[in-house]
Amino acid sequence: MTFEKTILICLLAIGSIALVVQLTNPARITIVSLDKEGTVLPIPTNSSQVKLASFELATEGRRDWGSVKSLTVKRTGLGSRKDFECLWWTIDGIQKIGDAMSIPVGDSVKFVFKESMSMYARSTPQSKATVITLMGAMESNCSAGAWNQFSITAIEADLPITTQLPIDGPLTTTASQSVARVTFSATGKDGTIPRHEKAVEIGAFCLDVDSTNDQNILSPTIILRNVGSSRGMLLGKTSHMSLVVDGERQPSFYINPIADETGDTLRIPLGNKIKNGEHHDYRIVADNDGLEYPETIQFCLENARDLEATETGSGGGVRVVGESKGMVTDPAKHVMLHTYQAGP
Repeated sequence: MTFEKTILICLLAIGSIALVVQLTNPARITIVSLDKEGTVLPIPTNSSQVKLASFELATEGRRDWGSVKSLTVKRTGLGSRKDFECLWWTIDGIQKIGDAMSIPVGDSVKFVFKESMSMYARSTPQSKATVITLMGAMESNCSAGAWNQFSITAIEADLPITTQLPIDGPLTTTASQSVARVTFSATGKDGTIPRHEKAVEIGAFCLDVDSTNDQNILSPTIILRNVGSSRGMLLGKTSHMSLVVDGERQPSFYINPIADETGDTLRIPLGNKIKNGEHHDYRIVADNDGLEYPETIQFCLENARDLEATETGSGGGVRVVGESKGMVTDPAKHVMLHTYQAGP
């Protein structure tokens, strides 16, 4: 037998073994609920950030990753779709994915993700499964004693789904206890950004915390999006961006470099704790490295879910209310800060 024939036979044998392994252990996606069967989850009637269900997604078999393109969720129970202002998903408790969706007639919501979710296999010590959490904001007129349950009824992915659907989350019931109310208000006035100016104001807002149970809020973080005409260019035309809190300039904070049709995004940590009854003023300042007339910067709090905080009492979220130019939104929605235009 020639050397070439030997190599060919070996390659064919290896290919056959690989094919058998793939057929006997095909790549697939599994999903399990992280809430024990029979769990009843109490949620405050007024919270803008409540956990409704958690699931673990993982890939198994011959691939250590997979992606989900869409998830369909159905609400059942004696409550109402009108109990919820909107729903959204988070990955591993940090990253929000997909748009915030209201529940339409029929109680079925399909979340289509612009960037597919990633999942990781359980099979290697270096990787882990992905935890996805369905979050919701309660409507301001939601009453106590509303029973709801959310289930995943359909998944569109790049691998087969081996888990039988639907898969149910816990039963939730609205509790009359109220969480702390955080009011986000636009402050200041429309301004001008002089050319090449250092530490110039490009946004201003304030926060007020009001808790009927005398609770504080922990780890507040806010996400603001630039919707001015400079969107998509903010990172390249400003620098040394930092936060001034009650007149004291803080260390520079990191700008999350997202530049898409919604504009540049800032994720701003606001400290470790804000006590009940406190009022704080915040100013965003930056160096103008290249903004030119008539380019503008205008930040927006698009949704109550974009002001993240934990209440010390319940351990849950907070109620976020927005106020801008005399208009109040409860929960906060499209709260616009003032406009700043580059000078000639």
